[in-house]
Parts: sequence; C-alpha cells; structure tokens
Amino acid sequence: MSNERYVLIKKDLNFPKVNRGSDFDIYTEDLSGFIDKIEQFYKSKKNYNLTRNMIDLDKEHIDLLYNEHFMFKFDLCGLSSQSKIYNDKFIKKVIDTSSIQNFRFVYRFKVRLPSSSMDLMVRIFEYYQYPDKLHHKNFIENINNKVYEETSKQIENYSKVNKNKLYMSIKHKVIH
Repeated sequence: MSNERYVLIKKDLNFPKVNRGSDFDIYTEDLSGFIDKIEQFYKSKKNYNLTRNMIDLDKEHIDLLYNEHFMFKFDLCGLSSQSKIYNDKFIKKVIDTSSIQNFRFVYRFKVRLPSSSMDLMVRIFEYYQYPDKLHHKNFIENINNKVYEETSKQIENYSKVNKNKLYMSIKHKVIH
C-alpha cells in the first residue's frame, strides 16, 4: 500500500504490537480502492475471511476473521465522510501531512502516520465525541506542550465545534 493515499490514525501506543480485537482506524482518499486492496490481499490467505459493513456514504468497517474468529477491524473513512465535529477539509489535511514510518514486527513494513499535530487533533475530536474513551484524554494530557500549542493554533481551521468546547474537559492545558 506504499502508493496509496491513506493514513493510520489513533495508533495504539504499543503499535506494531496490537491486541486481537483491535481497530485500525484509517483515512483514505480512495475508499473503494483501499477496500479492494484489503480484499485482494486476504483473498489468497487460507482461513481468513472479511465481512464488510457500510456505515455511511464514505465510511465502512471491515472485520478480519481467522478460522471464523474475529481478529481485527478496519474502520475506514473516505474524503467525503461526514462529521458533526470536523469539517470537510480535515481528512485530506491529515492525509496530506502524514509521513511514512518504518516498523519491524516479524517483517519490516511501512505505514503512513499523521503528523504529531494532526494526530493530537484527531484525538481531541474523538475525545470530544466520546468522552468515555479515557485513553484519548490520557494521550492529550501527556502530549508535548509545543505540539499542543501548534495544534491549538490550527484546530479552528478544521473544527465545526468552538475550540473552548473541545478543550472544556481537558483542564490542565491552557487554550491560546
């Protein structure tokens, strides 16, 4: 997938080691093309099956099963995926500012990850929408202050929600 325009967001802190049952949240410029690549890859793998669930016009979940046991979920969002929290420029910006990172876990592989600032913004939006997801709050509270300040300056360009409302429950950070 090195030529694909996508980004893996909300990466698990233990990545590339991930627990069975984990989600891979991915923004992609070409949802149907990305799904085709996943299907083609697993089509030739013995005992693997995929189930697809269309969530919205440009959002789809794919469950990966091995011997009929759930392994992972791919939570895929295309460019025109709608949100009540971020605007229609956001997903493209996250993809555009991403970079390729090299990992080694059994094999060497490359994955596109968001910039630090966009990663933080994704998590702020996610935490605002789902305040029970405390791992996002912990990530936000432990982020480098320089990244936090950079994100604070940009967040209004992509948010449909007032910046102060976004930060309301993150008490120790100061909003500029």
